Amino acid sequence: MWLTKNVQYKSSKPISPWRKISLGSWRPTGDSSTHTTLELNIEPVQAFLKEFNENNNCQCNVLQYFSWVMAQTIKKYPYINQSVRFGRLYQRKDVDIFLHVAIDKVKGDNLSGIVIRTAQELSLLQFSKEVEGKLKILTELDDPEFKVIKNVFNRMPGIFSRTFLNISKFVQYKLNLWSPLFGSPRDVFGSIQISNVGSFGIDNAIVPIAPYTNIPMVVALGSLKKRPFVINDKVEAIKTVKAGFTGDHRLMDGVQFGQMQKEIIRYFNHPSSTCERTY
Repeated sequence: MWLTKNVQYKSSKPISPWRKISLGSWRPTGDSSTHTTLELNIEPVQAFLKEFNENNNCQCNVLQYFSWVMAQTIKKYPYINQSVRFGRLYQRKDVDIFLHVAIDKVKGDNLSGIVIRTAQELSLLQFSKEVEGKLKILTELDDPEFKVIKNVFNRMPGIFSRTFLNISKFVQYKLNLWSPLFGSPRDVFGSIQISNVGSFGIDNAIVPIAPYTNIPMVVALGSLKKRPFVINDKVEAIKTVKAGFTGDHRLMDGVQFGQMQKEIIRYFNHPSSTCERTY
């Protein structure tokens, strides 16, 4: 079929009076963004990943681990995995994680990404293998999934880009329609986006949600380095990473952010007991 559903939703959800007020108060990812940061001790994770990689012949890193943890956290707290359409909330069927990829790290003007589908059902090993496989295809085949749409924008006068993006968002996410004629993958931005700004030497960042993505959250993961950190009431110099979260305040409040961050901390403090190892 040339025209099908773009996103697979379960159904629209009942909305509380407060959520209706929130939906009516904020414009989508304009003034509705709310921000928080989280610093994580990565030394237990690095020790776990060293053994995990040796036993499984893989190269899972902290970024992949964090991304997998986000998928498991969203599975536990599915309110993160929603979209707003015509004043109603729709629950997505699966957790799809979009990872930003910088093809050109020198100029920084050639960005792309990969999406790990149904990430909530993958083991850490499966997730890591899929990331590596998709990165290989992206680099060796010159970004095949986004090649068409990049060529469209390359020829398009800049003055028309916002109009094009707005129309694309309306058709694909408000009307929930998709066609291969659009030149981009189905449900291209997934549930949330994760950007590895640490690969550019950036310690921490808060990044905006692009309005045309229709996602509820984007996370920026900073560089891994030794910093002062309190452990058992003592300040120690340990390796940490800082994650910056930008969320859609129409969907999430402080309670939800708090639940999410506690779950992430649990995975980072006790990776051996929270992860399913595959040997």
